Amino acid sequence: MAPISLALVWHQHQPYYPDDVGGENPMPWVRLHATKDYLGMALHLLEVPEFRCTINLVPSLLAQLEAYVDGASDDHLTLSRRPADDLTAVDACAVLDSFFMAFPDTMIRPHPRYHELYLLRSSWNSPARQALARFRPRDLRDLQVWSNLAWIHPLVFEKDLELAEFRAKGKYYTEEEKAWLLGKQRELLARVIPLHRELAERGQVQVSINMTNYKRTPLHRVFECVRSEAERFGVPIVGSEIVGLTPADALFAAAEHYLRLESPPGNQVLEMKLLEE
Repeated sequence: MAPISLALVWHQHQPYYPDDVGGENPMPWVRLHATKDYLGMALHLLEVPEFRCTINLVPSLLAQLEAYVDGASDDHLTLSRRPADDLTAVDACAVLDSFFMAFPDTMIRPHPRYHELYLLRSSWNSPARQALARFRPRDLRDLQVWSNLAWIHPLVFEKDLELAEFRAKGKYYTEEEKAWLLGKQRELLARVIPLHRELAERGQVQVSINMTNYKRTPLHRVFECVRSEAERFGVPIVGSEIVGLTPADALFAAAEHYLRLESPPGNQVLEMKLLEE
């Protein structure tokens, strides 16, 4: 059988969750997936240096990772930091409603204490305010811990004995221990981008990008950079593809560049003239 040429592409995508106007971030997915998936996949690559792949890191993901390292938060993290003894009934209900956001079979049941709390929450058809009576502050604190701890990749525990010992304790964590974990989580977040940069520099990973500002980086400039790099390796570009919606101005700028138009082509597009009328 003829050999198969296989290209593996990992698309690490996240939408931009923060509300920069209101100063809030309702979703923790960049933070949680970073310590579990983005970091873990890169650690796997370190262990198999002959493995080659392409990793697509979207700008909205990178911007949020850098923000977390600089101290940004989200609603889940804010609730995680709050002392369990000081949680209001509204806060505690929010914890019970949103701190089991994990796949039960692989992320909750394997951990006895997290599973115990999951069962204590009991029927998911009942509102959190009814389940709250079954939770003591130490239960809520352990839930704050496990909802972050379960989102750390197994390879991290193999390489960090202190973190492994922390997980082995299992239950009845203190506020100081919880704060230590959240600090450790921030350290792990700070490793994600440098680790991908290290993999790229040693030629093990090719990092691809998504464009977010076509005015700052026009389509034709990106295309020419890719073509220049391809020529270095003797690879011709036989075509290109635009994925997703694209502003008309971005396409007009590319046409203006390659056709060497003396004036912007917008006014000469028949369909746009018809729409104006």
